[in-house]
Amino acid sequence: VNSNVLVGIEHQLWATSRNHPQSSSTLLNTGEIILASGNNVVGIMIDIERMVDPDRIPHKTINDGKIIINNQNSIGMDFGQYIYGYSGVFKVDVSLGNIIVNGKNNYGARMKNIFVKPQTDPLYPTWSKYYDMVTVTSGTGKKITVNGEENVGMAIGKSLSAVARESAPGANDTNPIANISDLNIEVAGEKNIGFLRLKDYSDNNTNDMILDSTTMGTFTFGNGAKNSSLVRTDKHGIQVKKDISITGKDADGNDYTGSGNTVLHSNGETQHVYNYNTITVGKGFTKTVGMAATGTKASTIDNIINEGTIALQAKQSIGMYTDKFSQGKNTGSIKLSGVGDTDPSGN
Repeated sequence: VNSNVLVGIEHQLWATSRNHPQSSSTLLNTGEIILASGNNVVGIMIDIERMVDPDRIPHKTINDGKIIINNQNSIGMDFGQYIYGYSGVFKVDVSLGNIIVNGKNNYGARMKNIFVKPQTDPLYPTWSKYYDMVTVTSGTGKKITVNGEENVGMAIGKSLSAVARESAPGANDTNPIANISDLNIEVAGEKNIGFLRLKDYSDNNTNDMILDSTTMGTFTFGNGAKNSSLVRTDKHGIQVKKDISITGKDADGNDYTGSGNTVLHSNGETQHVYNYNTITVGKGFTKTVGMAATGTKASTIDNIINEGTIALQAKQSIGMYTDKFSQGKNTGSIKLSGVGDTDPSGN
């Protein structure tokens, strides 16, 4: 945890009295928070000073304006660690709002793997549940827009513990991102990532993240996206159970263009991504890869599996790609149109 940061607004939650369970705080941003220059800057930081009653109403952090990141190594909205105040209750509803990520090496929003203890530590059962009472949404009509270079829209290193919302006692089958709803991400720029399961992801829940009609709003590539990934895991697995349609047009009705992008990416020999629905990418996005798996050591599992449909309309596209270390399996449908547009020479 880096304490050498500059924070625009800190929402530090405080609620100790059991006599006032209906009281809470709301942080509402309706202006513009601009991270103009420098490094290690956070637009809005959310953490806990003290909260003891799990039955009280949640605090609210709402970005109804804009957070604009123009610098480097910074974060639009982040969660912090204040060790001396957390005692098992951290209850807040977060609306991310419009976050515009420019610059380089930035995160639009992040849920970091904080409050870390080994499983043998007496504090582990409490600390592993840090995000269990947190909810996150983009907000109606709002999105994270990823521009710039080598940026990430939403990065998650820890979320719900495996027992947070299990289907039956002892099932340990909680979707780690079941506390996220209607998340909207648009990836433009170069070498960017829209949604990332971080490589240091917590051991509190190794289940697959499930991106479905509840957790996902709209995930798409924006105009000019280049060599970027829409969804990527660097630890454990992700399942996609909602259609992804990347067919945007500009104000003049022309197709968005881009090149060298990957829709779903499993990065590492023990990671995996499964697609169960339909991926559609428009003709302007050349050299698109529907699903890709890469690693540095030989894999013993199928790192990418397609049981849905991958429909890529642009030229020089690849439905599924595995490198020499990784494996993949297709039992669904792959459709490559290769239509694209022609240049003045007819190519």
